[in-house]
Amino acid sequence: MISLFRHRNYLLFLSARSIDSAGTGLGLTALIVLVTAVGEPVRDSGNLGFLFFVEPLITLFALLPAGAWIDRLSHRSVLVNAALVRAALLLTIPIVWWAGALSAPHLYVVAAGTAIASAFTFVAQTSYLPRVVDAGRLHPANAALSTAGSVEAFVMDDVLQSPAKALIRSLPGAGFLVQVVTSLAAALLFRRIDVPEETPSRGARRPLLRELGEGVRFLLGRRDLRGLFAAAGLVHISLFALPIIYLVMIREAEHSLAAYRWREGGESLGFLTGALIAWPLARRLGGTRVIWLSLLVTQPFLMLVPLVPDGWPAALHAVPAAVHGAGLSIAGIAQITYLQRTVPDHLRGRTLAAWHSVLSLIGLLGNVGWLALSRSLNPAVTIACVVAILMLAALISLRTVRETELISPARL
Repeated sequence: MISLFRHRNYLLFLSARSIDSAGTGLGLTALIVLVTAVGEPVRDSGNLGFLFFVEPLITLFALLPAGAWIDRLSHRSVLVNAALVRAALLLTIPIVWWAGALSAPHLYVVAAGTAIASAFTFVAQTSYLPRVVDAGRLHPANAALSTAGSVEAFVMDDVLQSPAKALIRSLPGAGFLVQVVTSLAAALLFRRIDVPEETPSRGARRPLLRELGEGVRFLLGRRDLRGLFAAAGLVHISLFALPIIYLVMIREAEHSLAAYRWREGGESLGFLTGALIAWPLARRLGGTRVIWLSLLVTQPFLMLVPLVPDGWPAALHAVPAAVHGAGLSIAGIAQITYLQRTVPDHLRGRTLAAWHSVLSLIGLLGNVGWLALSRSLNPAVTIACVVAILMLAALISLRTVRETELISPARL
């Protein structure tokens, strides 16, 4: 992995993505503070529901067309232009706020525009990485990106959250200005990447729906990708059950709020640890093997969650969650690497867009289903069911992707 940090284009990509993501997190905090301070007319218009529920839905449904368009265009240009569009839209919020004319329709337009830009950014970043680094370095590259994301989430959520809120309350609009700066910085860094790209000519383009269908057919036409897709769907369904189960345990006085927070922190630590060890494990065990092996080894630890008494040292509640998070992190990194290596370059955008959009929809429906069942859930039984689902996902991955090796024999 050390050689990656001497790779100019990858360092530019990693820096741009990290800066852009940090700015987005700060912008979300700024939006929450601004909406609560902006006045009753805006709140009465239902903008909170739109901004925090409908905006992610816009991103979700924009992924598929974004994937098809990205396969037609230079990925670097998409990333640069999406960052510039986001910066321009966000800049209008503090300007209109300071002018005393901020309204719900204005927030709607900005939210919809940034949601669409985010869809293009997400798909372009995932599709562009295999062009930035060679196939043998994809696994450590994804691991480093995941590590940076975990560290950034910790810093933004646990270290800078309170100071950021205090600053934004004293100077409304400052958070958006910071996000504008980070978007411009990301655009500049993406612009400096000098990877050659070949884009199809306008004459080679086909109708958008037909091109989208090609990506979906490729995803469903291969046994290994079908299996991986089914396994990922099961993981997404099960994941949304855990926070609901933890809240049920608090409601029924089985565990305290402190235990919940320890589990939450343990899971975050697990994701970071998993990202740090993902590449060494893949190099030793094989890139495809860790997809299913990490789930088989780590996810049964969830069975310990209801067995730890609430009166025991609080840190013990973090251990099962940390092991669970590490396993998911290792498997997820190997999974996306497998996809990036397997999908041809000219289909990568639309295929990855189909993958992420359908899995996100499955996760959303799973969340709704678990919420509907929350009053009748037995924590111990439900966690056992979740572990069974995750074991099934591991076995499906074992049966479908074990023949393909992800890691090239080259030493990095």
